[in-house]
Amino acid sequence: MPTSLIKRIGIALLFFLILNALLGRVETQRAKEELVDTSSYDALTPGEFVGTIALAGFRAMAVDMLWVRAIDLWKEKDWYQALTVYRLISKLQPHFEEAWVNNGWNMAINIAVSKRQKGADAEAWGWVERGLDYLKEGISRNPKSHYLHYYYGWLTYRIGQDEYYRARFAQDGLDPLEESYLYLKKASDLKGPHYAYDNRLAFLLHEKGVWAQENGNRVAALEFFKASKSHMERASTLIPDGPPGSEAHLNFLNYKESLTRKMADLDRLIQELQRS
Repeated sequence: MPTSLIKRIGIALLFFLILNALLGRVETQRAKEELVDTSSYDALTPGEFVGTIALAGFRAMAVDMLWVRAIDLWKEKDWYQALTVYRLISKLQPHFEEAWVNNGWNMAINIAVSKRQKGADAEAWGWVERGLDYLKEGISRNPKSHYLHYYYGWLTYRIGQDEYYRARFAQDGLDPLEESYLYLKKASDLKGPHYAYDNRLAFLLHEKGVWAQENGNRVAALEFFKASKSHMERASTLIPDGPPGSEAHLNFLNYKESLTRKMADLDRLIQELQRS
């Protein structure tokens, strides 16, 4: 790429950042004075809109360049530099789902893990919150994105498996299992039948059933197990297949066998609860 073109894109990006920062303050003040409804993110914010005009035809090229840079930083495990790049990509192209997903993971997992390894648990939790909030911002910008809903739900569940994080969720009045289920259910509603979504929902519903059973709520446990089986049955019909002998076909057979066993286990649990 010609040096002059790179310079022009760089200048446009700098202009975008300055305008975005200045207009961001204006937007904040307008929100405080209730002069604007900030709940709608269907369009670009004023700062992003002006920056987009400044970049003109270079916007897509700038996003491509930044994405390549983000990939390099990820490989180098330079998590903090990657933060800035991903944020800029999200500003330039708020409908680019992978930027929201990668940066949410970057904060909630990569940086948080590095903090935990140093014994800074409280700081780690702060980064987990930032990562999840970032994904929620992505969802607010893309309310019909089943992928962002799914990823937030799955990441919340994953993080909630950690005892320390689970306790921090509880301090904030959140149940990570329930939070995860709500977002995965929304993803499934938006997407429709899908193997990964139905399989994950079946797994979560099974866990909710086990929890209800352990706490003496047999009626709720029965309903959760039935719902889990329903999603599992649907997932079993949606497993991606491939030509005989291919890796995809072998995976298909393994998944099918696994789901069949799980459904048999669920049948036993349901029958036991119905008899009791």
